[in-house]
Amino acid sequence: MKRLFLAASAVISAAMLVGCSAADSGGVGKVIDELFGSEAVVMNVSRSSEGYEELLWPVGGEDGGEISQMIYSCGGEEGHSGIDIAAPAGTQVFAADTGVVAKTGTSERYGSYLRINHANGMTTLYAFLDSISVSEGDEVSRGDVIAEIGNGGCQSASALHFEVYLDNECVDPVNFLPWHKRASYCVEY
Repeated sequence: MKRLFLAASAVISAAMLVGCSAADSGGVGKVIDELFGSEAVVMNVSRSSEGYEELLWPVGGEDGGEISQMIYSCGGEEGHSGIDIAAPAGTQVFAADTGVVAKTGTSERYGSYLRINHANGMTTLYAFLDSISVSEGDEVSRGDVIAEIGNGGCQSASALHFEVYLDNECVDPVNFLPWHKRASYCVEY
């Protein structure tokens, strides 16, 4: 049943990584291939973290920033397929778990971004980066500094955009992270 969400989820994630609107994307298939190869991406934001180790909070700094925007679907012009963590530009970004850097790149929507594949079928995506300190193919350990927060893409303030995928399903990152404070303007969905 959840496979029915394949098209909508892929359109959202693909359009967001390529351009500020689906019309700017240059083709959803191209974006999906760029991010995930021939593997399909589906949506399951309610998937439980049961059986998975809690991820490391990916933002450094004195207080680790604060969640400024929550996930509310995995795609579309109105959707948001991850969480945004507001923190000052230049704040260190950490690998949430051990894995291999599968992709680094830039897009109009996300600015500089990187994707890490983990041994447990999990993929994490980090966007709105100022600088990336790893390369494709690099092995990273949980807690390694992989980048610094910037103000790229369509973001209007410095933040990290963070997404989690399990077996190519877009899931709510909050279910896999330790609790963290929310900005006063952050709406819980």
